[in-house]
Amino acid sequence: MRANLRQKLKIPLMKIISSAFPKKNKIVFISHPDFADNTRFLYEYIKNLDINYELIWISKDPLVNVKLAERGIKVATTRAEIYKHLISAKVVVTTSLQYLDSAQRNQIYVSLWHGMPLKKMVLQDRFDKDAYLVRIKGDCIGFQISTSELMSSLLAACFHLFPEQLTITGQPRCDALFHPKKDILGKLLGVNIGEFEHIVFYMPTFRKRMNQRVEGADIGDNIFRFKNFDAKQFYDFLKKHGILFVAKLHWTEEPLYDAIDKKFTGENFRIIRNDALSRNLVDIYELLGAADLLITDYSSVYFDFLLLDKPIVFVPVDIDIYRMKRGFLLEPYDFWTPGPKAYDQESLEEEMLKSLQDKSYYSKQRETINALVNNFRDDRSTERVWNEIRKRLEELR
Repeated sequence: MRANLRQKLKIPLMKIISSAFPKKNKIVFISHPDFADNTRFLYEYIKNLDINYELIWISKDPLVNVKLAERGIKVATTRAEIYKHLISAKVVVTTSLQYLDSAQRNQIYVSLWHGMPLKKMVLQDRFDKDAYLVRIKGDCIGFQISTSELMSSLLAACFHLFPEQLTITGQPRCDALFHPKKDILGKLLGVNIGEFEHIVFYMPTFRKRMNQRVEGADIGDNIFRFKNFDAKQFYDFLKKHGILFVAKLHWTEEPLYDAIDKKFTGENFRIIRNDALSRNLVDIYELLGAADLLITDYSSVYFDFLLLDKPIVFVPVDIDIYRMKRGFLLEPYDFWTPGPKAYDQESLEEEMLKSLQDKSYYSKQRETINALVNNFRDDRSTERVWNEIRKRLEELR
């Protein structure tokens, strides 16, 4: 209630302040984590264009600030600097509705978001903290990107958007999937990528939010949440079949894995942590394209991975709890997740081998879902987003 009251007071105040400042040829970028995801890839594209616009990155991570400064990137870090740029910019680009309460209709507020929706969120999730803000400020979103007509409909329902606020471009981060940086992956993991026959990425969604809301089963003693798990057996399995297993856990849940991390040390099993990516200014999508197989649960990362037509294995071990606590926008789950389901260690190992050895395994199902969620299957999504921004800038004149 207090947060809502602050927003009610802040919104008209920001409108008055913003109207007093003329908008400059300036584009402000925000992402979470810092310098990552769709916003980062759009920034990298725009900075190489010959345009008369000042580019400002908003960052609150001291480590990232130093790295960005070393690259010559203009960074705003203090509250005063941030709002000075926000109220004077013609374009504000975000991944998580940051500073939507400060957005005004004489700006272009670009919502790139951080993935297409499989599970309920914002207005479709009655517990979502962003729901109130979207109800009163959703009309200030200049445009929200999407990947297909289906996804546009889901995003419209979640963000209360009108057709003119949605545009199908694809996601900038997905362009990187087509150009994986295996050399950087090897350096981050401290391994020689060429020594492995297969690369497998494991990228699950989170179960515990920052506000302590729990949406699934406890992690237990293993990263898959299996009831019974033999770490040595799994590691021997990876080694026998020449598999490099790369686990990238959701940044909100990384602390939960500290207690079990030591069980998974070894040449064939590596965990990529968010701080390692931040220290090196690397985005996970620059690495994910190197994977021969993706393992996930309810994360929408698989919608993106479908662009590569590579196999996916799902581990929905707590789906009944998750469906009750969070819920899905797309049901039935089995139809919308085009890959085998593993509920224990034995079936996971079996399905991993099948998926790696038989390219036709679940290929028809992947093609069906890919056609529904991805209109574009190329590496030009960033270009399409910029073209949309440029078009709307011309309309502002």
